[in-house]
Amino acid sequence: MNLHPYEMVSEESYLALEWWSSFVTDQVTSKGVNFTVVVLMDSCYNATTRGADYAGDHTYTETFEECLPWADTTDCTDFPSDTVDTFWLMDAGNKCRNPNGKLSQPWCYTFKNGTNCHKRYCDVCNHMTTTDTIKHCASLIATQPDFCNTSMSRFGCFKTCNMRQPVYNPVSCGTPPVPSDGELVGSTANSTYRQGSMFLYGV
Repeated sequence: MNLHPYEMVSEESYLALEWWSSFVTDQVTSKGVNFTVVVLMDSCYNATTRGADYAGDHTYTETFEECLPWADTTDCTDFPSDTVDTFWLMDAGNKCRNPNGKLSQPWCYTFKNGTNCHKRYCDVCNHMTTTDTIKHCASLIATQPDFCNTSMSRFGCFKTCNMRQPVYNPVSCGTPPVPSDGELVGSTANSTYRQGSMFLYGV
């Protein structure tokens, strides 16, 4: 049995292990399992908010499936319509996001059939190894010269097509000024804020 790719998500005292055995790739030559532990400080986004402030350019999932545009999935039964900023989500196109930080990490929808939609996590920090998830990619490209640019299955040949993984470099800024007629709501202000962070002022 070829087991690839894999995913493990931990939160507090719980572990979730996902294994896909349906993929048969040209690269697998042995059996076994390798685990890489990623601690919070190694994350490219704010892991304490589960990446709710992630604003990078990843448009595919950890299993190399292309994301659907958020604007095309608003009728999904589990669409996050209660997100704080719906316009921010619509403006994201088909980029991975985690609205309100409800799931464990940034994600996106990958399939839609009416209101039935499938979603998957995204490896926005590039912790996983780039690979192909379908077999005989070289043969597919040889018979379809434009395969890597136009095929619906091109993400399945991510490695062979030499696709690039976007590197997320979050922007940060200092504490914004307090309005003369307002005060910060909640905890004290931070010295720095990441792109997408939110804070409230009351009057």
